[in-house]
Amino acid sequence: MESRLGEDQKPGELTPVSYWLPWPPSTNALWRSVGRRNILSAAARNWNVLAAQELSIQKPRSIPGPVIIRIKLCAPSKRKYDIDNRIKSVLDLLVRMALIEGDGCDIVKSLLVLQGGHKPGAHVTIYPASTSSFAAVNEAA
Repeated sequence: MESRLGEDQKPGELTPVSYWLPWPPSTNALWRSVGRRNILSAAARNWNVLAAQELSIQKPRSIPGPVIIRIKLCAPSKRKYDIDNRIKSVLDLLVRMALIEGDGCDIVKSLLVLQGGHKPGAHVTIYPASTSSFAAVNEAA
């Protein structure tokens, strides 16, 4: 599932990639304390397995170097949610699956998070961080 850049795309420039992921767990539900240790919760482990399987089906392709990421969240119910609590598990999965080199500010140059859509989950698009990519992200918003 690849999206197009505008007419100003340079020859040889990487095109963005888009993926659908299941509805991510809240950051508040990622960790559990067991004794003196914090471990990944069962819900987070289950989501990681399901999301990795879903990504594998979509034949993921990595984008090297700095990136711009657009995440469109579509909640599975009308229940209110804190939009920023759904980002961490998505970014961590992208790093773990080697689709991006990291989730620090040296790699993720811009992050746009939207809500909406028809299929519950997280619709993620990864753009190479270039001028034409940034324009495409803003147009898609």
